[in-house]
Amino acid sequence: MNIWPFDAPSTAVVIFAATQAIGFMIHFLNRRSGRATLIAGLYEEIVFNLKAIDKFLEKASDPPPQMIKFVKSDVKYRPHILYAQQAKFYEANLGNLPTIDRQLNRLLVDFYSDLESLEIEIEAIQFASFATVKNRENVIRNIWTSTKNAKMSGEKAKSYVEGSYKKLVLQNKKGIP
Repeated sequence: MNIWPFDAPSTAVVIFAATQAIGFMIHFLNRRSGRATLIAGLYEEIVFNLKAIDKFLEKASDPPPQMIKFVKSDVKYRPHILYAQQAKFYEANLGNLPTIDRQLNRLLVDFYSDLESLEIEIEAIQFASFATVKNRENVIRNIWTSTKNAKMSGEKAKSYVEGSYKKLVLQNKKGIP
């Protein structure tokens, strides 16, 4: 006597459908967990960069007048500006950015683009062509303007994450995985 009321082909279809459903659920949960880890890592990197920007602006909210004076008067003078931006996590996860919402993606692109522009401007001071630039003081002023722009775009991205992913941010601050 057969206790299983279904024939072999029906049983195979049921087993196949069940394994597909379980696989889909596992994939969905892994993707959701991965997205949370991605957003948490990006949030930490944004916070790190904002702290570095704050330190820079804390020392001088505008270019120091004596730096402008030296840049105007001596073509050989190149100010020594230290810059420590961090984009390793962002760059390592560029392929995963489509998994997060569009608004956060836009804010991240704005912020990291501002950081990249700032880095290029600071590096440009070291090029030989800097000595030939007219209005060299404007190049220096642009560094401060770009720093302030990066701060604004970083604050927008940080605020968005804090508003849209409150639970994740709280877990991150408490060190909960």
